[in-house]
Amino acid sequence: MMELCLNRSTLDSATPPDVFVHAARSAGFRAVELSSARLREAVARSPELCRIFTEGEVVPVHGGWNVRMHWPRERFFAAVGDVDGAMAFAVSLGSRSGTLDLPRPPLGDDPHRWRDDMIERLRAIGRLAVRNGLRVMLEFNGLWNRDASTDTGYRTLRAAVELVEEADVPSLGVLLDTFHWHASAGTAQDLAAIPSGLPIFVHVNDAPPLPLDQLDDAQRRLPGEGVIALNEFLTALADRGHEGPLSIELKTPELHAMEPTKAARHVHTVVSRTLGAFVEAEAQV
Repeated sequence: MMELCLNRSTLDSATPPDVFVHAARSAGFRAVELSSARLREAVARSPELCRIFTEGEVVPVHGGWNVRMHWPRERFFAAVGDVDGAMAFAVSLGSRSGTLDLPRPPLGDDPHRWRDDMIERLRAIGRLAVRNGLRVMLEFNGLWNRDASTDTGYRTLRAAVELVEEADVPSLGVLLDTFHWHASAGTAQDLAAIPSGLPIFVHVNDAPPLPLDQLDDAQRRLPGEGVIALNEFLTALADRGHEGPLSIELKTPELHAMEPTKAARHVHTVVSRTLGAFVEAEAQV
């Protein structure tokens, strides 16, 4: 079974980052996902975490570097200067990769100009990642934009892969979030079409039985408690030999209302049961 990772947003946002890490560790997670800024805060508040991270008891495998693709151009490239140090710090504690979220083109903007700008931004961050031995995962947002009269097409796995391929930097890959994959009407064929060798990082969650255009992030459910074709998704990952972590990312009021360690243990128990059932079913095929 792939290692399980706990995403920072699964617990209440008011949870201090060191408390988040200790809760994840207590629950049985051996990998966590949080930004370089939160990592700094965590080790400052709990110096013991430096040892826990560097000795591999818990690994901060993935997280962002305090730069956002949707920022205005001047702000984005001004922030790039700080990314190198943020990456180096995260790597020193065991980080392997981080996310850049793919924004949608502003209404009325020229999609070609927007695309060129996104590729330039990807290349800037991707080159820093190469220098630091990291990978950059571009995440697409599969939710429907109810304010747009037409679908731009930049909310699918295919769109993310195309941008990564055009940027052509070895460190670039895609982040597969089951919720966004489901919301974008993604298929197993889309997963199978991911180029061999392209780096991926995976977020696993589930969705309620609603029309796709009515989904929003707060409706995420624990794996196995919704309607996403998770067996199909996990089989596609297994077929491509993916052995990386499965990061659990939810943003639900129910989990956020729970005490952090209790919430982390509940998540670990449910996800372990769901994945265990999948592994058992695969073994019988």
